[in-house]
Amino acid sequence: MGTVGYMAPEQVRGKPADPRSDIFAFGAILYEMLSGKRAFHGDSAVDTMSAILKEDPPDLTETNGKVSPALERIVRHCLEKNPAERFQSARDLAFNLEALTDISTSTRGGVRALQMEEEPAKRRWLLPVLGVLLLLASWAGVYRFAHRGAAANPTFHEITFRNGTIWDARFAPDGQTIIYGATWEGAPQEIFSTRFDSSDSRSVGLPPAQILSISSKGEMAIALHPTPFAHFVQSGTLARVALAGGAPREVVDNVHWADWAPDGQSLAVIRPSANNLSHLEYPIGNVIYQPRSWVSHVRFSPSGEFLAIADHVPGGDDGRIVIVDTHGNRKASSSFYTSVQGLAWSPDGKEVWFSAVPGGSARSIYALDFSGKERLIYRAPGGLTLHDISRTGLLLLTADKTRLSMFALAPGETRERSLTWFDWTLLGDLSDDGKTLLFSETGEATGGNYSIFLRKTDGSPAVRLGDGGFGALSPDGKWAVAESGSPAKLTLLPTGVGEPRQLTDDKVDHARAVWTPDGKSIVYIQSDPGRSLRNYIMDVQGGAARAITPEGVAGSILTYDGKFLLASDNKRLYALYPIAGGDPQKVNFTIGPDEVPVRFLSDGKSLLTRSRGIPVDITRIDLATGRHEPWKQIVPPDPAGAQRAPSLKFSADGKSYAYSLGRMLSDLYVVDGLK
Repeated sequence: MGTVGYMAPEQVRGKPADPRSDIFAFGAILYEMLSGKRAFHGDSAVDTMSAILKEDPPDLTETNGKVSPALERIVRHCLEKNPAERFQSARDLAFNLEALTDISTSTRGGVRALQMEEEPAKRRWLLPVLGVLLLLASWAGVYRFAHRGAAANPTFHEITFRNGTIWDARFAPDGQTIIYGATWEGAPQEIFSTRFDSSDSRSVGLPPAQILSISSKGEMAIALHPTPFAHFVQSGTLARVALAGGAPREVVDNVHWADWAPDGQSLAVIRPSANNLSHLEYPIGNVIYQPRSWVSHVRFSPSGEFLAIADHVPGGDDGRIVIVDTHGNRKASSSFYTSVQGLAWSPDGKEVWFSAVPGGSARSIYALDFSGKERLIYRAPGGLTLHDISRTGLLLLTADKTRLSMFALAPGETRERSLTWFDWTLLGDLSDDGKTLLFSETGEATGGNYSIFLRKTDGSPAVRLGDGGFGALSPDGKWAVAESGSPAKLTLLPTGVGEPRQLTDDKVDHARAVWTPDGKSIVYIQSDPGRSLRNYIMDVQGGAARAITPEGVAGSILTYDGKFLLASDNKRLYALYPIAGGDPQKVNFTIGPDEVPVRFLSDGKSLLTRSRGIPVDITRIDLATGRHEPWKQIVPPDPAGAQRAPSLKFSADGKSYAYSLGRMLSDLYVVDGLK
């Protein structure tokens, strides 16, 4: 049966063991090597077995801050309680370890995926043992390569030549016609048609829309008037329209993704759920898959028996591919990746092909089969997004150059200044005086590791504070609260002298933390298992957290005096909730569905809101009268490829501001020869 501390749950229960039980034991050993502590330990053998069945080991970052999120995900995947959720073979495990070595050797100027600096003498034995593990992983990679034949040598045929973003693309039933949605040179989003043997594209003559799916009968499912809904997500009105032409027939509002069943009769859709995230419905109105956070890119298998989706973590496109049947029962799932965007089924229906990356942002093409095995299909410089696969095996891919930049208008200046640091600079906070920025980096430069930085708006070099993402700056500027890990925990990072201090250590997600004006407490959103989002307040010096909004009500904007939180329910009905507790106060103003509250100004009379799209329209709301008046418009100097401004902050007087700008430039290709 093995040593108790390394037994798999199925062994503890007396059920048959298989190679996946050894993978669990391997994960327990690797966890112990990296942390110096047993993954499962109790005062007795019975206590240890109970821990194996019911408990998850503490995060590795609690005992070894140098462990990368990518390596921790591999360890967690080994230690899944259900054998079906683990790596299905040592070969799959070696594949993922090999991917980590690729990241560590190719990351430009970033943090190595397996980062081991000088260690105390008692832990130096880790280096040679990890070296042996990686050597085995490399040997497995060579073995796999030798047994799968020659490397892929595909041919690429470029389809588009304009400057902008391609959102999605599909083959028509004839396998030659290609329909795609794009935003060219900053113009409204539009659907175009072209052919494999042509370099010309023509508009199909529809209102602003996005292509979602094309049925076997030549009918398109489109999203009319798509607008940004959240990071990486657009929302529009689902409509049906014949590929040959005609007027769209609207079906249902607020749809993110959709796909036709192979018979061309029904649709599976992804729509927002009650907590403003998303779920999978099939048929429309029947929820079959409810994720912890959000899902994307639904596609039917050729037989119609299964669906594939990308299942993501809160606040990002990190996630994994999941295969379910039409009732929502999970059949297989992939490893976790730091970015998953785009998927399609192989023509024989035996694999799901998808574009993802284990660390960083430059996605490659992978495959997942029903046994849970994964394989790398093709890697290229830059990022790839898979959009479709034809019945003859041709692929529709976009080569995407994606960047997240940061700009600021500093106090006393008249022109914005670029304050971009690496390739994925996400603004977290701006100090009340407009002189200091807090931001995170999560792209290729940091190898997918979330790192948080401090920088002055005068252009001074950035200072790395530590691990974590998003974040908020304390009123005195001495501390930053950051999110890290999964589930997301809150950590205090000193901006000067001091040591980091973890604030939360439970098994739920914490997000969008803000400081109270006195700097003594933070208000944040918490996602409890099986419950809707709500806000809590916590004293940073210790003590139990206290809920300040009911379930299903959340927000992250405090009034300037810090006495109230502006929050809304899932119907976007806003109210002011007292921080000290008590009944909410009604507001005498409205915030439209395309508006997002930004901050209350120091005059005590104004609330600024912003639009979701590009350009960004800033509106001032008079709190006394509820009157809306235009305040400012932020326009990117180059609109080509500009998709969204995921973060925007103003100084207390509203005169200075900073924002991040997401830009993606795409080229569409038809690719032959990938297997």
